[in-house]
Amino acid sequence: MKAGKTQRFWRKNIGLKLLALAFALFLWFFVVGEEKAEVGLNVPLELVNMPDDLVISNEFNGAIDVRVYGPRSLVRELVTRRLSYVVDLAKAAPGKMTLHITSEGMHLPREVQVTRIHPSQVNLVLEPLVRREAPVEAVLKGAVAADYELKGVELKPAKVVLAGAAREVAKVKKVLTQPIDISGITVSTKAVAGLDLHRYHLRVVGEPQVTAYIQVEEKIIRKSLLIPVEGAGAAYGYKIDPRNIEVSIQGPVSALRNADRKQDIRAVVQLGGLGPGTYVRRPVIEAPSGVEIEKAEPKSVRVNIFKEKHSAVSDQPSAKRSQISDLKSRKPVAESLCSL
Repeated sequence: MKAGKTQRFWRKNIGLKLLALAFALFLWFFVVGEEKAEVGLNVPLELVNMPDDLVISNEFNGAIDVRVYGPRSLVRELVTRRLSYVVDLAKAAPGKMTLHITSEGMHLPREVQVTRIHPSQVNLVLEPLVRREAPVEAVLKGAVAADYELKGVELKPAKVVLAGAAREVAKVKKVLTQPIDISGITVSTKAVAGLDLHRYHLRVVGEPQVTAYIQVEEKIIRKSLLIPVEGAGAAYGYKIDPRNIEVSIQGPVSALRNADRKQDIRAVVQLGGLGPGTYVRRPVIEAPSGVEIEKAEPKSVRVNIFKEKHSAVSDQPSAKRSQISDLKSRKPVAESLCSL
């Protein structure tokens, strides 16, 4: 009975069976008879299932060198395929751990043999994972444009959370950013910067970058000028004593660059409605927008008004004002001047 079933099995679809046998023999002869080759491969270690509360704290070789021998076509395929050696750390515990590297973990074709593995073992040190917050400090490269100054850099977030072995985390007092280039900037701006952690076996919990808000302002300078005091609205001849006063001003460089021109800074005493006599008046200092008047010396001047009409006698000073000093300063003086 069994013999009959066996005969029927072989007779059924005998053509397909013979074709499959021929194809198998062809492949066998092709593989066995194919020219052999030996190559070296660099195979990375792939650590999987690492417990969340552990971290590797030592330096170790993250790849192994493997030499394989087999049919040239299969070996050539291994060169182009991304091989990895998978290490399952699901049962890992704190302490030292030795990984023994064997060919079984590489999943190679049966026709390919491993002739050499280096290193044949890898040592790992596992420690409990520790998290700690550390401040971030900006590293700047270059300088802002001339006549401008850097007022400050604000980082967001200002702190990051580091994760790693306790002894590694303890080494870090602050985290530096990658260099931020501020060369030649004239306006406040912002930049995204990565964190420089290459010296430590640590990782950042969250995004390993910060946003730097860079504040730039035009420099504030101070000048002292000697300017003539002008009379305005006089109906009579007059004389002003002293004829010139010293005025201290401060403001941005662009505003003060030409502030000593006659039309820019003026000291004016209003004489309208005053009859002959002697008066003490405080000049009103006129300055362009952006320029701050710090002080004037003397604060008041003496005005002598004569009985002659203005057309007959006048003492309008014509002395050219000259720049006394150009002192750079960033601290404004609170005193302001007003007319009496």
